[in-house]
Amino acid sequence: MVQTQIECRHARESSHHEWESRKVMAEIELRDLLGEATAGNRAAFSELARRYEDMAFGYALSILRDFHLAQDVAQEALLSAYLSLERLQEPDAFPGWLKGIVRHHCGRILRKRHFDLVPLQHASELVSRAPGVDEQAERKEMLANVLAAIDTLPQTQREVVLLFYLREYSQQEVAAFLEVPVTTVNNRLHAARRQLKRRFEPMIKQTSEQDARLDQDVRIGEIVAVDGIVVRARFQPGHAPALLDVIHLANGSTSPEPMLEVVQQLGDGVVRAMARSTSPAVSIATKVRSTGAAVETGFDPVLLPRAIAALGGTATGAGTQPQVLETGIKALDLLCPLPRRGTVGALGYMGTGKLVVIEELAHNIAGRDDGLNLWTFIEPGTDAAFLREYSPGGANTGSLSVIYVSSNDPLGTDPGLFDATIYTSRERAAAQLWPAIDPLRSTSRLLTPEIVGQRHYDVAQGVRAILQQAKEIEAGGTGGELEERDRLVVARARKLERFLTQFFFVAEEYTKHPGQYVRLEETIDGFAAILAGDYDNVPEAAFLYRGGIASVTEQANETLP
Repeated sequence: MVQTQIECRHARESSHHEWESRKVMAEIELRDLLGEATAGNRAAFSELARRYEDMAFGYALSILRDFHLAQDVAQEALLSAYLSLERLQEPDAFPGWLKGIVRHHCGRILRKRHFDLVPLQHASELVSRAPGVDEQAERKEMLANVLAAIDTLPQTQREVVLLFYLREYSQQEVAAFLEVPVTTVNNRLHAARRQLKRRFEPMIKQTSEQDARLDQDVRIGEIVAVDGIVVRARFQPGHAPALLDVIHLANGSTSPEPMLEVVQQLGDGVVRAMARSTSPAVSIATKVRSTGAAVETGFDPVLLPRAIAALGGTATGAGTQPQVLETGIKALDLLCPLPRRGTVGALGYMGTGKLVVIEELAHNIAGRDDGLNLWTFIEPGTDAAFLREYSPGGANTGSLSVIYVSSNDPLGTDPGLFDATIYTSRERAAAQLWPAIDPLRSTSRLLTPEIVGQRHYDVAQGVRAILQQAKEIEAGGTGGELEERDRLVVARARKLERFLTQFFFVAEEYTKHPGQYVRLEETIDGFAAILAGDYDNVPEAAFLYRGGIASVTEQANETLP
């Protein structure tokens, strides 16, 4: 069993012969190890697991803050990596690829339930590697401080501290795993030490009563703008409540329902929040208090139209013909065109790349004056820190404004509220077809001949028709040979599905491939050529993660014998 091959260090060290063989394997380069492991050599993958399991554990611990859950995630991530090795295109990208798998498993746990966190102070006896005699005295005090205060550090500092101090990796090893320069690791460690020193300096220690009073002071904010059920509140810089956190009136309100939920962080301590009732009863200068707790139930969908209207409404309902916003993302530009100065919904479960699509969109339209409002919906219980790791930020930049709303059903929001609705698909995500934008379900009011032009409309409808036909053919298949026409439909559909993929700029760290921005006309030309049969003799693999259609031809020529 694979699990036997990647079990903990204590089991591996029980066999002297096995240990000696691993010492030899440790000298093999990463690329060779991956080649052997991909070919089915379990001993080779066991060596990879030995090299990276502690790093996987440390990174998981920095996210989950739970020792035992982090152990489980490290094991599950290594198992997932073993089963998916053939998907790794660049062997040198293995550390970053494994890091992404660990993060995915952590996200699944954070989304699944709220759990009681085990204080890291309780994990001090679990440090598996004791430093040498000369280092022991020097590190003992710092390690104790880190374990006591590590939970207060920002994510980027927490992960390097855990790997460097708790797991005792060198700065070079930490940098290689996190795929950042050694200087960045050094700077983060320096910042963390400085913060820990300030925290534990005896001269600034306060009584628990003073700490509580200070905490209450920084939680108080003031309403600075009101527009229906949408408000803006200002808190002390550095103490703004997190996304999806609850805000109450500062008068000790005991309302059974959270009064406001934070949906955007606008910078400088200012947040945008939405009232969770029809009568928020707030006005400018009203004092509010951040509870520090996230919402536990979804936002009432009945109130959503009022909130959308307060933030500008839809472009297609403004009485003038909306302008199409080019994003450089093929799946959006062809099948779900977005409006300038309009409102878009992004619907999908976490783990389907929804937030990465948002981040890429923010990257591609940065610096433009497009005024796009994008609403996305998150199940209650999602850890705010985990959410912020992926989000492009909630600030109004003139290009994209992202609003995060709690929802008991992230796919259940009425698409009629938006100019365009982007759906991400679990099926495409499972097939590693990124971005996992659902080409059949994603919709846009702009996809009409009058707005996008007849050719664009015809090509988009043709793509959808082929994909739908192929879906029906495969669903009704009997297992026998398909007729020639059906084979052609399925073959073209598979090429279309793969041509909808592309590398993202914001994911370059993980894919090790440069991002791709494809102009709208080039996108239309490419899909039109596939529909016309111009590429029927090109293998489907040549369409995967290509930019324009010209790169498909180049890829096909490179693979010819």
